[in-house]
Amino acid sequence: MATILFLVPALNKPSTRLRMLCLKDYFINSAHQTEFREIPKSIGKRLKLLNDVSHYDLVILQKKLFKPLYIKQLAKKCRQLLFDYDDAIMFHEIERNEALTGKFFQHFIETIQQCDAVVAGNHYLANFAKAAIINKKALLSVLPSAIDFKHHQRIDTKKKQTIDLGWIGTKGNVEHLYSIAESLAKAYQGNSNLRLKVLCDQKPEIPGIPIEYIEWRKEDENAQLNTIDIGLMPLKDSIWTQGKGGYKLLQYHALAKASIASPIGINNDIIDTGDNGILARSTEQWTDAILTLAASEEKRKLMGENAYQQVKLNFSLEKYQQDYLKLVGQVLQ
Repeated sequence: MATILFLVPALNKPSTRLRMLCLKDYFINSAHQTEFREIPKSIGKRLKLLNDVSHYDLVILQKKLFKPLYIKQLAKKCRQLLFDYDDAIMFHEIERNEALTGKFFQHFIETIQQCDAVVAGNHYLANFAKAAIINKKALLSVLPSAIDFKHHQRIDTKKKQTIDLGWIGTKGNVEHLYSIAESLAKAYQGNSNLRLKVLCDQKPEIPGIPIEYIEWRKEDENAQLNTIDIGLMPLKDSIWTQGKGGYKLLQYHALAKASIASPIGINNDIIDTGDNGILARSTEQWTDAILTLAASEEKRKLMGENAYQQVKLNFSLEKYQQDYLKLVGQVLQ
């Protein structure tokens, strides 16, 4: 049995829930003792943390990029240190709409070089870690975020007059939905049965297309997503979005929904155009993809079923837990 400390940015963050908290019971059932702590913000508590980490066999640090001096001290105190990240945190300035200075990139390199193992959410992110690793014994693994099929369950829904396009996300990401506003408006002109259904913490405004807004709540998420016909995951292309995890697509696919997505990052690995969805880049491609799927229920069902089978095979929570536990076992050897 090993003692494992998870250091996370915040217990209520989606990425913490999807990547870290989902491991808790599985690790416990595998005879490991786990503890979760939010990364302290005060200097005093961070100094105390340096003493505390030495009591654990493994510390799993999620996403946080400390300054070089602190991460070096943390690594010295840890018996084994694993770093987990599922965003392009080395380019954090872009998420903040700030000028790229390289500060976070330098912190990222220093962090990777201090770790005994690194887990990246996709291959794009892993390539940066691979280039930074100097310890030849350090382990590097790609483990995409996974779908819990106990939460995401397929439900038969009533027939309706509209064809619902669906988008789920936070207000911080709604700019990506706005990037296809012109395509949505043009598609609606070509098919007036279209409607956009948005699950978010803020109502978007897109002229030219009817929107049904539902304030996101975890307990309603599955039922609401089951009512959509076509899932959308547009992304504005940048070195930040290249590192996105594609979780929206996995949610749509877990419910056997055909989807349309930008050909960016892991989306290219999840979607095989024409088989389980459509990749679209230009305004015209997005419009055509929406109208094509809206016009054929048979095509939507076929793509949706293919999408379901693929995500069940490659992105299930059970597979994620098994792969993570296997890696932890290798680190602890």
